[in-house]
Amino acid sequence: MPGGFTIVGELGAGATGVVMYAVDESGRPLAVKGLDARLTLEEVRCLPEVHILTHLPRHPNIVRLLRIMHVKSQYCLLYEYGGRHNLLQVLRLRGPLREEMLRNVAFHILQALQHIHANGVIHRDLKPENILVDNVDDELGDMLNVRLCDFGLATITEGSHTLGVMTSWYRAPEILIGYTRYNTAVDMWAFGCCLAEMVSGSPLFPGNNDLEQMFLILTLLNLPEKNLCTGPMRELHSYLNEHMDLSTVQPYSFDRAKHNCITHLGCSEALADLLARLLAFNPDSRLTAQAALGHRFFCN
Repeated sequence: MPGGFTIVGELGAGATGVVMYAVDESGRPLAVKGLDARLTLEEVRCLPEVHILTHLPRHPNIVRLLRIMHVKSQYCLLYEYGGRHNLLQVLRLRGPLREEMLRNVAFHILQALQHIHANGVIHRDLKPENILVDNVDDELGDMLNVRLCDFGLATITEGSHTLGVMTSWYRAPEILIGYTRYNTAVDMWAFGCCLAEMVSGSPLFPGNNDLEQMFLILTLLNLPEKNLCTGPMRELHSYLNEHMDLSTVQPYSFDRAKHNCITHLGCSEALADLLARLLAFNPDSRLTAQAALGHRFFCN
């Protein structure tokens, strides 16, 4: 029992290391992430996930970093145990979620996003693997203890940011075209992709590269007129004209995007309305987490 815990098995791989399932001396379950053995304690404390989770106020829908521990030749991060499954595993085991269960899970994820965004943090790696769930109840259609995890790519909102972040299927259009001063809206795009995946059981935009990713987005959502592409998206048309044939792409309209979501996913009108507002090309038009929590989909 090195360092007061016993490794039981592997939970998965995070952005900065493999995460193991462990129990401490009292039998409490833990998630333990082993770090590069070359890192000093000061370097560990400066890691984004350590710095951010140490200073972020506690929230029930965000996994908690308990402590840093030195075990044998490396430092480990000890987290509270967030659940037996991540959302991707649930979707693979059970398929698409019923709408009442989806509503419950989505609301908890939004609460986590609202909390980190209000505290100046962008997650930058929101995807089903990084959403932990526990106590799945078939009868009630409920998932308790929904928690956002893996802050290995998280950053503060101010300034320019790197582009090689987020799993490609969940990257917002502004990242795909190379815009570096993005903000929390990239998390909201990724949340929209996760929401659609909960409906269908499959990724919404499973591109093999950035260009294919953009083509899949255009196929579902169509292309905004050039005069509507302002701010971060002002270079969208130049980028697209340089890299692909746009002759078959229809012009964007909110109603068409909403209709396409209904047709493609088979979801309710209220959910399609929410998705179309989350998957807005212009990040300035995308719903914030706070606004999404007040959407009528969650009032049913």
